[in-house]
Amino acid sequence: SQRCTLCARSQALAVVCPTRNRGNRFSVKVLAPRRPINDTQQSGQTLGRGMDFALVVLVFLGVGYGLDRWLDTKPAFMIGLVIFSVIGQFIKMYYEYTQAMEALEAERAAKRVGRAA
Repeated sequence: SQRCTLCARSQALAVVCPTRNRGNRFSVKVLAPRRPINDTQQSGQTLGRGMDFALVVLVFLGVGYGLDRWLDTKPAFMIGLVIFSVIGQFIKMYYEYTQAMEALEAERAAKRVGRAA
């Protein structure tokens, strides 16, 4: 079993391994310092977008499958609704990206005006 400790000064995570290393009782492996939550926020947003994309496509696939079984039109609604959902998701991503970039540009312009004054 491994025991983890956090260095009070550097906030680095140290794993203590119960193996012998050059006569010492324990060897210590220092891991990289933990990143603040703000640094990992982008990866969480990306994961959420990916899950959203996949789930919407799966829901439309399921609806298409149900319609095809009910109307006996084997793959027509399945294919059509999946294509519709993928196109819709790309349009949604485009508008979200455009909105985020406009907000960042406005923030950047406000900083520039603040420095000039």
